[in-house]
Amino acid sequence: MRIGDRRLVILMALVVMLIAGRADVSPGLPNLQVMEGRQALENWDYARARSISAYLDGQAAKSDDKDLKFQAEFFGARVKFFEGDYPAALRRLETAKTLQAFDADDQALYTRVKRLAEVWKGAAEERSKHFIVRYVPGKDKVLVGPALDTLEKAFTVLTADFQTVPADPVLVEIYPAFEYFTAATGLTDEDLKNSGTIAVCKYRRLMINSPRTLSRGYAYRDTLSHEFVHFLIYQRFGESTPIWLHEGIAKYCELRWRGIYGDQSPSSKSLLASALRQGELISFDRMHPSFAKLKTPSQGQLAFAEVSTVVEYLVKTGGWPMVFRLCEQLRKGDDYRAAIRAVTGKDFDRFWSDWIAYAKTLGYRELPGMEISVYEIRKGESGTDETDEEVSESEVEQKPEWRFARLGDLLRDRNHFRESAFEYERARSLAPFNPRILNKVGLAYFLAGDFQPGVDPLRSAIELYPGFSTSYVNLGRTLHALKQDDEAVRMFDQALDLNPFNPIPYGFLIQIAEARGQADQAKKLAQQLDLIRQ
Repeated sequence: MRIGDRRLVILMALVVMLIAGRADVSPGLPNLQVMEGRQALENWDYARARSISAYLDGQAAKSDDKDLKFQAEFFGARVKFFEGDYPAALRRLETAKTLQAFDADDQALYTRVKRLAEVWKGAAEERSKHFIVRYVPGKDKVLVGPALDTLEKAFTVLTADFQTVPADPVLVEIYPAFEYFTAATGLTDEDLKNSGTIAVCKYRRLMINSPRTLSRGYAYRDTLSHEFVHFLIYQRFGESTPIWLHEGIAKYCELRWRGIYGDQSPSSKSLLASALRQGELISFDRMHPSFAKLKTPSQGQLAFAEVSTVVEYLVKTGGWPMVFRLCEQLRKGDDYRAAIRAVTGKDFDRFWSDWIAYAKTLGYRELPGMEISVYEIRKGESGTDETDEEVSESEVEQKPEWRFARLGDLLRDRNHFRESAFEYERARSLAPFNPRILNKVGLAYFLAGDFQPGVDPLRSAIELYPGFSTSYVNLGRTLHALKQDDEAVRMFDQALDLNPFNPIPYGFLIQIAEARGQADQAKKLAQQLDLIRQ
């Protein structure tokens, strides 16, 4: 009899166990032990899950019951999967498959584990005091040092904030392709496309996509910190914190490692200002069960802006103790409206209206034509020159600014740089907040050798879209041409923080380091450049 066919037996056994208050592994009743073990995994109590798995293995070794042997193997595989030991999980699943046919759920886990064992075959791992970073040898090695540096800084401040410390080193997996990330997380391609989900905290580890999977990379260091906040929330408060509060705390704290709380991008501020004006906010219920289930990137970005300012409002109202009391209250029951009333003394409608009033005082401004940042999955090999992106025919057909931009592209391709800058400026007059057009303007002036006029549009691009790495590259080389190398270096460093696989910043940084007599720095950068060119 399969696990799913014995619900009544499991329920009765669970009642017996609860009445007895048993803390040890219950003899007999293997289904009860499996259920108890699965709950231990969900609670991140891996020591308990391993103990149960060892007990089941011992019982199975003494028995001829194929069902017991199957359950022992399958649960043991699940434990290994949660621990991130995919080869061991696959071996146990292969054994389980010889004992009993898999149902659809079993087969789904088997398929996922098989993919993960494939991608992590020959994986490399590097450690710091509190973290283990697992990656595919090769280009992604360039991420390891910055990742561990970020996480250790985040560990110092966030464990103090949350007053909880992981008992064991935290595993971090850097996925080299989206297909493997979906296998690891259980999310669909549609979930990722719609929501812009790029990383998760799940199974007591952090999982992120390599920046080289995206056209311009992304702020992977801030993302690691964001996911570590989730880790600490899970560790301190278990599974009871609802997604809106989980994401609100994580978003509010993701830059804590940089010494910043609650920062919002201009596009997020614009979205929130517009939603407040039009009364088109996303309710907490719509955010459930995951932000990855929201239908568009703009909905996801708006939801983050909302919940981050909700947490900011709670902190302003009652400090972090109020936030933590709310999390503790939610451990007693999942009715967030009742929990808010118990902690703040306000019914939910009053709390919601007071938060709206607070959000309006922040002075966020709508920016007409502001674009929503969308992660673009890279097509082709990583590490390519991301300096510009050609205008597509469909864009030309949709908006007049792209007709001017397209003409600018044609002129630039024929080395008519001043003329192309004129056409890009015409496009800019129609779309002053578009990052691609702002970069086309700046690049055209750079290529024309008329450097100073390119500075303003590129600074605007960075201010409006701080996660758009191309802007830092173009401004960096413009400043270098203007002999402003101190700021140029800062721009190139920021570009590499977002996309360490673009070779252009390395070339300029090596040139500047050599000119300054910094031989060791130049050598280090050259080694990194060689690495990403593999």
